Amino acid sequence: MDGGAPPIGSSDAGACDADGEFPSAEGDRCYRVTSDVAEWLDAREACVRWGRDLVSIESAAEDDFLTQRLSLDVWIGANDRALEGTVVWADGGALSYENWGDTQPTTSTRRKTAARSG
Repeated sequence: MDGGAPPIGSSDAGACDADGEFPSAEGDRCYRVTSDVAEWLDAREACVRWGRDLVSIESAAEDDFLTQRLSLDVWIGANDRALEGTVVWADGGALSYENWGDTQPTTSTRRKTAARSG
């Protein structure tokens, strides 16, 4: 995909009832997807303004949950901005779970998702 995309982010669950927010299956995280279309840095900034960061997908169960819940491509926190070819989460943490598509990772994946983790 060559255009911009909206973000998905996460945080600890809290109320999780604002526009674009939905709880994780376990209720311990709150995800937010905006209708903004943006590049990765813009997506991250939108999540940071929300007080969180782009989502870090930590398990196959979380990946499956988000895949079923979302009908669009979204930006996640995985990136290699600091060192080309070394993918980490937006907060600098190592990936403990990976499920790349056949042509991923690539810089052309576009949607932003902010997430809060508990």
